[in-house]
Amino acid sequence: MQDARSLTQRIDALLTADALPDADEAASLAAAYARLSRQAHDRLTRCQELLARGLRSEAVQEAETEPTLLVLVSSLELQRFHAWQDFCRRHDLPAPCEVRPDVVAELNRAYAAEQLVSPLLREYRLRCVVRAPLTARIAALRGVAGVDRGNRAWADALIELERQRLTEIPDAVQSAMGDVEALQNLQRELIDDRRKVPAPPRLLDTVAEALQDSRVRHAQRQLEAMLPVLGEAYSAMDYPACRALLDNWTQTLKAVGRTALQVPEHLREAVEPALRWVEQQAVRQENEAAFHRACRALTDAVEDDEGVDPLAAALAEAESFEQPLPGSLGEDARAELARRRAVQTRRRRTRQAAVAVVVLGLCGAVAWTIHRAQVERDVDQRLAQVRTALDDHDVDAAGSLWLTFAQARSDHTDTPRARDVYDRLDAAKQEEERRADAFAQHAATLAESADEELTQDELALLSELARLADDHQQVEALRDRYRAHRAKVQQANDRAALEVAATLRTRLRGIGSDALDREPQAVLATAADAAEQLRGLQQRDGITPTTQRVIASVTREAVGLREGAQAVLDQRELRRQRAEAETQLARYTSRPALLAGQLADYAKRFPDAPLTPAFSHAASDVPAWEAVEAWLAVREKWRGDPAPATLQQAAQRLRDLEAYTQSHDASPMAPALSDYRSYWGAAILASADDGPWRGRLPELLRAPIFRDLGVAETTDGRRFYIVGDGNRRETSLGTAIDVVLSPDTTQTTTKTFAPGLLGPVEPSPQSELAAELLARVSTYELDRWHTFPVDVVETVLDADAVDPVLRGVLVELLLNNLEEATGRLHPDLAALRDRIAVHGEQAVNWLNPDDMPARTTRRFMEKVLAEPRDPDRWRAALAVERASVSRGVSPHVLQRAVLMPDIDGRPIALTHTGSPPKDAEVWAVAAGEASEASPRFLLVGRVSKDGLKLEPWAKAQLPFGSMLWLLEATPDEFPGFHEDPESSDDRAELVVNAPGNQP
Repeated sequence: MQDARSLTQRIDALLTADALPDADEAASLAAAYARLSRQAHDRLTRCQELLARGLRSEAVQEAETEPTLLVLVSSLELQRFHAWQDFCRRHDLPAPCEVRPDVVAELNRAYAAEQLVSPLLREYRLRCVVRAPLTARIAALRGVAGVDRGNRAWADALIELERQRLTEIPDAVQSAMGDVEALQNLQRELIDDRRKVPAPPRLLDTVAEALQDSRVRHAQRQLEAMLPVLGEAYSAMDYPACRALLDNWTQTLKAVGRTALQVPEHLREAVEPALRWVEQQAVRQENEAAFHRACRALTDAVEDDEGVDPLAAALAEAESFEQPLPGSLGEDARAELARRRAVQTRRRRTRQAAVAVVVLGLCGAVAWTIHRAQVERDVDQRLAQVRTALDDHDVDAAGSLWLTFAQARSDHTDTPRARDVYDRLDAAKQEEERRADAFAQHAATLAESADEELTQDELALLSELARLADDHQQVEALRDRYRAHRAKVQQANDRAALEVAATLRTRLRGIGSDALDREPQAVLATAADAAEQLRGLQQRDGITPTTQRVIASVTREAVGLREGAQAVLDQRELRRQRAEAETQLARYTSRPALLAGQLADYAKRFPDAPLTPAFSHAASDVPAWEAVEAWLAVREKWRGDPAPATLQQAAQRLRDLEAYTQSHDASPMAPALSDYRSYWGAAILASADDGPWRGRLPELLRAPIFRDLGVAETTDGRRFYIVGDGNRRETSLGTAIDVVLSPDTTQTTTKTFAPGLLGPVEPSPQSELAAELLARVSTYELDRWHTFPVDVVETVLDADAVDPVLRGVLVELLLNNLEEATGRLHPDLAALRDRIAVHGEQAVNWLNPDDMPARTTRRFMEKVLAEPRDPDRWRAALAVERASVSRGVSPHVLQRAVLMPDIDGRPIALTHTGSPPKDAEVWAVAAGEASEASPRFLLVGRVSKDGLKLEPWAKAQLPFGSMLWLLEATPDEFPGFHEDPESSDDRAELVVNAPGNQP
């Protein structure tokens, strides 16, 4: 496009120049611009027509043909287009064609739509190539149709596929008979609301009937499978097991409907004994439960004493079960019932007798009763006065009152109540006399020992006797002695308490601040002992309020120190439990769900622990961990080399990938699996019979230009191509021969050469090259699909005898096919293709040795093809990509670990079996350096002799508690991890950019 840009710049310069333009230059510019703008206009028109017909891919392909249309349009853009139109019109020069912006905008939209649909279409093509089931192809095509809604072709293709699928359904139903899940899938497929072709009602009925029949058969198989287990449980008389099995039996019948499943006779006969026994046992257990309830009710009725009727009803209910009542319950109940009935009878008779006495004696006894009541009241009052005096220890007053009573009511002095009062009065008098004697003796003894201290008990005795003594002065003297002694004791107690409190305070304050950390147990014992002593001090007699405050202050210090020591011990115990729980985490790395459960349990047990937030965050990744483990289980099916050996094996592995991704659509393995699928999907497409290497390349090599042409050279070095012997003949003018001077080998031209000028006809170099390449194609293997095109390109580059123009054309075609198959090119190969495209021209007539453009192109092409190249570098890059793709889906796990901090907070890989293997790669589920929305399975670090080394981005993203997979280190030629991000090694760059390797 450089010529187009230069052209527009020269036109802009001409329009802005002050001097008159040169007429020849203006004419040349106008002709060139008109030609290019006409070319762009015509191509845009063709693209618009294709788009109008719904052929978007064809329109994009037309626009991509060199020179790229949109680039050409952009290069031809003139700032002063209308001024140039006017200039050409005034000077009668070829007028330019104006590019319609609406068509350009429509083409841009077509590009955008094609980019969206291209990967989906590629996936659909891949499923078609590997002959995936129609269901998989329909699913892929629905994705294409959903994105490219305006293209009716997809809907038509869907209709065709769905019709084909409908023809498969009857056979699928027959194959799936008995498989409930498969028939359910078929039913869901037929009623899917995305279908373009409705399923026939008869087919729906067929599937429904087959599904019901399969459910019935499945239920019958389940019932038959239960019989042996039921028989064992019945033989062992295991009621819970039999009951559970029969409940399952009933549920199985309900699941398919009792009317739909007629239980076979042999099943009914086999299950009938167990069923009857279970029913009998159920009734028996229910009766036993009711009997126990009745016994409990009877026990409650015996204890509650609520009357005869409730007890009689409870006894009748318990005896109705015709079972012996436990223990002595029956006898106790019957005895209690008899007692209650007797009491009830006595009460009834008493009430009847009382009524009779009252009725018969009421008239005669009224007066006597009134008189008797008055006498009794008088007696009671007088005796009550005597008792009151005795209660007040006034024996003299009690004696006077008794004499008055005896004189007034002498006929009542012998009654029991009067005798009781008299006995109390007599005992009080005797006690007075005894205590008076005792006081006299004790007082005399105390008077003789005036210097001895009195006890509180002695003072109490003196206080009691003082009432009886005549010498009150002596009692008061003794009381004064006691008060003085008590004051002395209290002062001594107070001084001793202050001394002990001061000693304890000194001891407590002498405990250093570091003692809590060094010896918390000893500190706890000291503080507890001090607190106990202080509690005893507070209970001593005579402690003053001031001393109480001092003791309380020291007590607070002791309690505070005790609580601090206990807190330190509790904290240590908590740290020990946390450390033990953290150490045990590595035991659960074999199953992600177990590890996540332990992390959650840790967070619940230690909510304030520093690691709890990180553990809670890490546990949320358990679905991603389980997806990685699920993939490792799938990988076990690919024992050995992850690279498939055959096309059939490659197709099967892609189906395995598809089944896995359907079950784990958000798997962190998805990028690596996508790269693997793209890589081997491209291998399948490239290796197909109609692919670039086994299809289009042999077809090209069998073209007449390779197969039919021979070559004869002149002595001056010119090369002529000939079909067969070229009808070579000798004439009077020299050697006449029919030569091919254009790509159409059927058109020949007779040329006559001077005698001896033309050499013999020999096989053309390209025919020998084609034979060699066809031999390579015949030995093509899938394992070499990625290096095969490099080998072919190198062979073509080394074929110096082949015309350089033909070699350039062939190399460009091969590299285009390679890019189409793999989606990428090594930078060296891309640069080679670009140089060939710049210097070469496929349309040049290289078959004519006298064609001047061909000579020029041949010289340029010779230089390009002779430039230094490094095929080993190309193969190394391809090998790195292949190794990276394989490693991304086939990691060799040495150990599983959990990310934890060491004592200094640095990350370590904690394993259950010991130290992690040195030089192991560390992989984890993380978002990566670019912080992708969904996590990926990524290389995050290495285990070296210095410990675990994580990438900086991984340190920021991976929380402690994350699950780690320790993988075998990548060989040096395929370094998957680089500690030096500044490395300029090209191979390292290729590895870092390889799919599925680095974020």
